[in-house]
Amino acid sequence: MALVTTIHGFDKVMTNLNAEIQMMTNRSMGGLIQGAQLVFRDTEKTPPLTPVDFGNMRASRFIVTAKTIPRGRSARFKDDITGQLSVDHFSTISEAQSMVAQMSNIYGKFLILGYSAHYTLFVHENLGASSEERYRYGPGPGKKRLYKPRAGAGPKWFEASFKRNSGNIVALVRNNARIKK
Repeated sequence: MALVTTIHGFDKVMTNLNAEIQMMTNRSMGGLIQGAQLVFRDTEKTPPLTPVDFGNMRASRFIVTAKTIPRGRSARFKDDITGQLSVDHFSTISEAQSMVAQMSNIYGKFLILGYSAHYTLFVHENLGASSEERYRYGPGPGKKRLYKPRAGAGPKWFEASFKRNSGNIVALVRNNARIKK
């Protein structure tokens, strides 16, 4: 003869457990966003720093999730090329948000961070960049001016920040995803 046991309140336990798992999932996205913000803050404090001329590249930073734009919804660009930078910024964010939505369906929690300024890749990878003052043209036709590179700035600043902070990013996600009592 089989012994039948009834567990009272099991449905409530499962409901609470599922709710906590959902909250952990939501908090893990918060940890990812904090990690992305940490990377951007670090590029301003630890060499190599983000190179700055007018500040347009720095203004083009963004973080995009499937549901929100925690950073970069509106950018304040300067000088003659603000119109094109603004158009590029909004189209980049729109495209990134579309990509994040698709990737989130495949991989779960997902975000994209980066820069929308079209010249960022060139500046990031320009290993031969000089740190000396020099005259240069632009933006705008025939505008020659003295360019003074930012002290401590250099190529690969974004990549270096990720390498320095990978452990901190994992810790942020882990700490945010923990069960809260």
